[in-house]
Amino acid sequence: MGTGWQIYDRITAVGNIAGTAAGDMVARDTYGILRLYRGNGRGGFAPRVRIGAGWGAHSRLVGAGDLDNDGRPDLIAYGTSGAYGAHVHRSTGNATAPFSRRTTSPYKYQGRYCNHVA
Repeated sequence: MGTGWQIYDRITAVGNIAGTAAGDMVARDTYGILRLYRGNGRGGFAPRVRIGAGWGAHSRLVGAGDLDNDGRPDLIAYGTSGAYGAHVHRSTGNATAPFSRRTTSPYKYQGRYCNHVA
């Protein structure tokens, strides 16, 4: 899959969020920049796409499947130290803006129980 992955502190598979040939990944670097790696259907990825900044506020990123029953997989992001709260980032199907954030509160302050999730 290549080299250079050490620049990322979080990587997670999210399923096919961009509507391309295969499953995708998102990776966050230590500056909080989130990038999308679209699966190319041949066991690799298309060139990465920057999809946002400010993701350093999240201590956990988890590909969660289809949480809102719209047929597209979603992402859960959990805040650092638990106080930031949980956010469901719903897939939009757009490769340049693949997520739409929805704030949730049922999991607030529960991050300490999810430390095994990276």
